[in-house]
Amino acid sequence: MRGDDQYVLEVFEKSGAGVSFVLAQDSAAPSFMVTYGWSVNFGLPEFIICGDRLMLPEWKRIHGELIVAADAAPCIEDFQRWPIRFRDHPLVSMKVDPSNVTDEWFADALAYRRRAGLAGEMPAHQLFWADRDGNLPWVEGPFSVTLQWLQPPLYDPDIRLDDVRPKKDDLRHGADVLRFCNPRP
Repeated sequence: MRGDDQYVLEVFEKSGAGVSFVLAQDSAAPSFMVTYGWSVNFGLPEFIICGDRLMLPEWKRIHGELIVAADAAPCIEDFQRWPIRFRDHPLVSMKVDPSNVTDEWFADALAYRRRAGLAGEMPAHQLFWADRDGNLPWVEGPFSVTLQWLQPPLYDPDIRLDDVRPKKDDLRHGADVLRFCNPRP
């Protein structure tokens, strides 16, 4: 068992749920935050939010706020707007297509469902951040290319980490990410 696996196991056994941060080593794949244990112990879907590794501090805050918001939500649906913001961008959730609920995206969550003896489809939702006008990544807008690049559409079938990403100039992509992570006052 790797050290990371042991840590996840200890968190899961202690509090029943946790969160993993997967930080991409190159620009060919997104980084992401993904919950585990929510579907096993709380009857909630697991959540994933994708982006750039620079977003890690915000993801930690979002995770804390998501715990409170999900507990207060009577049900979780597609296009659900959450009372959580990412740098002035509202968060909206969409159901993840079952073909994307794989160890590639949800390794810890699926491992502990198996450990708990649960079979069958695991519910999962992806959190997207809209642009400041409320447009989601698949709607044309001033930041739509960057928003789409940072947020793979897991609501579509068979999306993999190594899928071909839109060709972007690395310098421009870096500038877009920095703008999202450090908004104007």
